[in-house]
Amino acid sequence: FSWLQKFTKRSEANFVVKLGSDNIEMDIGSSRIVSSRTKAGFSLGVGIRGISINLTLQRNRWQYAFPIKLSRSFSIGGFVTAGLLPAITNYTILRILRPYKEVWKRRARFEEGNRLIKARTAARLQKIVMSRVAVTLREKEGKDHGLVILCARYGDQLHKRFDWRNVDPPKVDGPIHMPRPRIPSDWDEEDSNSTSDTETESKVNTNKDEQENYSEHPSNIDVTDQLQFFVKDSQLQLHAASKSKLLGFYDPCHGLTDVAPMLFVRYQLASWVYEITFSDLDPVELPSPRAMLIGNVVTQPFVLWAS
Repeated sequence: FSWLQKFTKRSEANFVVKLGSDNIEMDIGSSRIVSSRTKAGFSLGVGIRGISINLTLQRNRWQYAFPIKLSRSFSIGGFVTAGLLPAITNYTILRILRPYKEVWKRRARFEEGNRLIKARTAARLQKIVMSRVAVTLREKEGKDHGLVILCARYGDQLHKRFDWRNVDPPKVDGPIHMPRPRIPSDWDEEDSNSTSDTETESKVNTNKDEQENYSEHPSNIDVTDQLQFFVKDSQLQLHAASKSKLLGFYDPCHGLTDVAPMLFVRYQLASWVYEITFSDLDPVELPSPRAMLIGNVVTQPFVLWAS
């Protein structure tokens, strides 16, 4: 008889009863996925022939087992000891690792925020170069009554509009590195590197005079010029792949939300204005028969600046 219960995507428990001609054994165990390639497990075996603990570790295709025999016959004291020992050990290890785990989480959020800022900086530099060509293409397509990209956003919460201003460095509620023991040489270093409150306040005031940055990373980016750059002969064609790999693009949702980014486009063809939204992996073809007609710029000029 066996019973398996999944508590979460990473942890599960099992209960097994084994019947033999000379032995009856009951196994109670649990396992947890530690990482993408590692799985650790624990089981307690209680039977007529004794009580044992079995520790297992699975790494890729290799599996290691560490059996520990506590007694050669069944006893209440051995059963209680076998049940309490793993629980106490697990609680102690979690208490020791808890501060490290919190630091690791904060460090992961901090590093992910820095990666997004670097990706944003690279995409913005590419956008500056692409915008010069996009202006010329937009004027040409407008004179030929061709495809003009009026508005395009990539990411999440596409109803919001964000520009390409800078983003403040990620903020974390605590240290991202475990502190090391202080030694006497740290005292002199701290005194030499200390700055007065007046100097610190002047630096803060200087930063406030500049353009205000986003305190949190925007949920989407403006890609109007980037899409206009890819327009050729009044057509826009993008392959079925993530748009974050295109020039002037990056994924602003990566690591922040579990929502896949999407692409919203409002474009003008002749005097007609259309809107359409694509999933991240969908191919993009404009003009598209699936686009929704918004209006005509001759009879409804407001469709040009509506967003």
